[in-house]
Amino acid sequence: MKENPRREVERIMRYLDLSVSDEVINRIVELTSFKSMKENPMANYSCVPSPVFDHSVSPFMRKGESFS
Repeated sequence: MKENPRREVERIMRYLDLSVSDEVINRIVELTSFKSMKENPMANYSCVPSPVFDHSVSPFMRKGESFS
């Protein structure tokens, strides 16, 4: 996914037997990038109240690096 996100989105689309325009695939790749998700309150839990998730202790999204 990290190496070639567009290819992986297209593989998922084929698996689900879905067909969308290149414009939609580009938008999916853009919105699911780590940078975009890190800034999105719906993905980074910044909209969750402090008593439930304290961001001062540790942010939900870190560097976006995988170690394998």
